[in-house]
Formats: sequence, C-alpha cells, structure tokens
Amino acid sequence: HQPQFLAEFLLDNVDPTDPEAAFASDLEFRSVADQALAQVLAHLQRPNLMIAGNRDAEKALATARSLRDAQQKLAAAPTPAPVTTAVPSPQA
Repeated sequence: HQPQFLAEFLLDNVDPTDPEAAFASDLEFRSVADQALAQVLAHLQRPNLMIAGNRDAEKALATARSLRDAQQKLAAAPTPAPVTTAVPSPQA
C-alpha cells in the first residue's frame, strides 16, 4: 500500500491532456481512477496522531496534496465523446 504513487500512476494513464495516456478516453477507467483517488484521500484524512515536522507527517501531507491535485486535474478535463459505431441498415 503506497498511496504516494497513485496520483502519478493514474495521471500517466488517464490524463486526457497527455497524448501518451493509454486510457484517457476510457470513461470507465476514468471513473475507477476518480473512485480510487477518493478512497485513498478518505483514508488519509481519517483522524490520526501526527507530529508536525515529522517525516511521516510531511509525507502524508504531500501525498494528500498530490492526490487532490490529480483529482482536480481529472475533474477539469473534458469528457471524451462516446464512441459510436454505425449500424448498417438492413437491405430489402
């Protein structure tokens, strides 16, 4: 469980502004990515004893920041048009 890598992984694969992103136009994958970000953020935001300036606390804050940034970037991205295929009309 290493949530600090989730934002980078998802943006590498889902970011619609990145022509190399393999799943940028896949609405289902984008939905799953958004759900994953929300779940990990919810887990990080649970009450937890942290000491300011502690390396673990700083890492958790940086991770939460990167996850929120990724969430905002995906939310602001245009939704791709659904792919439709023409169905040939039956010939009489």
